Amino acid sequence: MSVVSFRERLRDWRHWPEHFGRVTNAHRYVPQIDGLRFLAIAQVVLYHASLRGQRAADPAAMPYDGWFAWAPNGVAGVELFFFISGYIIAYPFLTGRPPRLRSFYLRRVTRLEPPYIVTVLFCFAAFVLAGGRVGPSPAISHVDDTLPVIGSLLASLFYLHGLVFAVSPRFNPPLWTLEIEIQFYLFAPFIIGAYMLAHGAATRVAVAAGLIVTSLIAQAMLDPVARWHYSLATHLSPFLLGVAVSDWAARRLPFEAPPARWADAALAIGLMLFLSGSMLFYYRLDALGRAGVLATRLLAIMLIYLGAARGRTGRRWFGNRWIALVGGACYSIYLLHVPLLQVVSRVMLGAFDLSERAGLAVALVYVLVLPIVILGCMAFYVAVERPCMNGDWPRRLAHQLRVGRRERLREGWR
Repeated sequence: MSVVSFRERLRDWRHWPEHFGRVTNAHRYVPQIDGLRFLAIAQVVLYHASLRGQRAADPAAMPYDGWFAWAPNGVAGVELFFFISGYIIAYPFLTGRPPRLRSFYLRRVTRLEPPYIVTVLFCFAAFVLAGGRVGPSPAISHVDDTLPVIGSLLASLFYLHGLVFAVSPRFNPPLWTLEIEIQFYLFAPFIIGAYMLAHGAATRVAVAAGLIVTSLIAQAMLDPVARWHYSLATHLSPFLLGVAVSDWAARRLPFEAPPARWADAALAIGLMLFLSGSMLFYYRLDALGRAGVLATRLLAIMLIYLGAARGRTGRRWFGNRWIALVGGACYSIYLLHVPLLQVVSRVMLGAFDLSERAGLAVALVYVLVLPIVILGCMAFYVAVERPCMNGDWPRRLAHQLRVGRRERLREGWR
């Protein structure tokens, strides 16, 4: 895209969803899937934005202090992301168009690695330049500020921070979930292949139900242990639910079926369960209680999916082109929203005395900070992530480098 063409597209803001929407290799784009991504990233971002407001009012506040303990946590959004990953990755396998393993892994690398590496290096540089003062609040218990800086950087670059140190990445804590995603990507072709060995719809339903329940119980029992928290073993259930629902969708094609009123009712119930199931995150539950909350969130995700796929209102909401645009940029938003929230909130809220005024602080973060953060994330998406969505970008880049080298050589001979 030429500079002039890019500027023209930027000025034509009404058509941004068409100009800057997700680039996909699929034969048929389903905007409602990006709408589901919007819901997931919205809950994660709003939670972390509220957390910035809480800390602006009280820097030593813990996430489970007072009223904030009952605010909807971003955990349901993360599980929705895991569900979508299982759904999207399984679909070509289940429809008889499985990619070759080499192509599958290469696509993951070329699509996800450049934005991730740029983000990790950016956060590391900001941390070092600020003398270690830019980063998570000392109140966060799942981040160890005593870890060696270089060791934390290297572990993050190789998606091993949680497995090696049993804590979240030092420079950008939410990146721990991407380490779980990578673990799933490594095993996904084999998990899906084993699932497909079960023949017949009834058999697959039974197998999927058994695996989901087993993984849910494992998470309820083991997730409180830090070492297990950063492994796929305690986060497998939403991925498996995504695989099972993808299997159903491959046979029933729900997005092509006529809309149904029951699906909109399912969506309404699912959204209520989605929020309520994330409000008990910090409530001290035993293993049985945790299993019940986890099952509630999985049920909510399934109902929301059905509403987006079959509901008249659900299809319209989740298929809205602006919602799909932001949802399509969810990876960039997830990568950058916390460091940008941290920096922008310090700059924008510095002029206000917000001591013991958490409600006002949260409102100011929503009004003053969030718009700047989202714009910054969207700019990163357009400049860095979206070009990587073209599967042949390494070949194009290599060609441009060769052409540029030949032109420089010609100039040198003149």
